Amino acid sequence: DLAPLLDSDPKIKVAVYNELGQLGFIRFNFLYPPFNNPQVRRAVLLGINQKEFLDGLVGNPKYYSICLSVYSCGSPYETNVDVPTFNLNEAKKVLKASGYDGAPIVQFHATNSATIGPLSEVLTRALRNIGFNGVQTVSNLRRDAMIGALKRFAAEAEGADWAVIYYAGHGI
Repeated sequence: DLAPLLDSDPKIKVAVYNELGQLGFIRFNFLYPPFNNPQVRRAVLLGINQKEFLDGLVGNPKYYSICLSVYSCGSPYETNVDVPTFNLNEAKKVLKASGYDGAPIVQFHATNSATIGPLSEVLTRALRNIGFNGVQTVSNLRRDAMIGALKRFAAEAEGADWAVIYYAGHGI
């Protein structure tokens, strides 16, 4: 977030030190509902706008580039063959057709990481935009507060076919 300010000073040179950049992935536990359903995962894939994540993490498009490859763009393995592009309307249709029953999802938002923190906020918004209901984000919880959040989540999910907990952070 300070790069534009630094870049405006002629005495300071701002440079890209890693031409291949970084890879980031959204991984869901595909062993359990709703993400054990390939159509639910496809809805997420279609509803994720990479630019929103890059804006949340980097901010200024001058310092990032969109890369639709599973492998690093600029590497010999770069490919975007069969990679769907962001289409929120299609994502909503696919989620509806998947049979998702509206069960709540809770995400433990890590605020102690300069990279994970902003990205989990963007993911929460994206999941809500796609049509996942009851997406709850909790952060900076002590043990007793986390257990309380899990109990409230369990009560809200009572009787639901599916319930999801997404943890963005280090260790649990």
